[in-house]
Amino acid sequence: GTALTCGTEGDAQLGGDHPPVMLGIMLGEPGPALRYHLGLKDHDAILVEGVTRGLAADRAGLKTYDVIVSVDGSGEANGDVLHKVLSKKSAGDELRLIVMRGCDKVRVTAELDEYNAGKLGQSKGNVRFGVTPDAVQD
Repeated sequence: GTALTCGTEGDAQLGGDHPPVMLGIMLGEPGPALRYHLGLKDHDAILVEGVTRGLAADRAGLKTYDVIVSVDGSGEANGDVLHKVLSKKSAGDELRLIVMRGCDKVRVTAELDEYNAGKLGQSKGNVRFGVTPDAVQD
């Protein structure tokens, strides 16, 4: 799927600034079938396409194919919202997410890591949100 950029090497590749923290996920958009089955309709949502081992998302229990429907209580979830929220955070701050996992809504709280391009595998190519293909959990 299409990856969105936020707080990773993708920001540098696109000429943007990265947030001071990283979550360690690759993001995409849920397709029409998944939206239908989860009852999302036109609600903004983020599909977690990968989770980097050992980083904040992994430690918080986010899983590949979770669908994020709320970022820090905003009731919104898209790449722009996540980028803005992460831009205002510091290492050690918490990020609160609501995710759909199957038919369940799950609350996830991640303690954010300081941005570190080395942990994101910056030289690995076109990856976003801190995930390299060989670092992703299946």
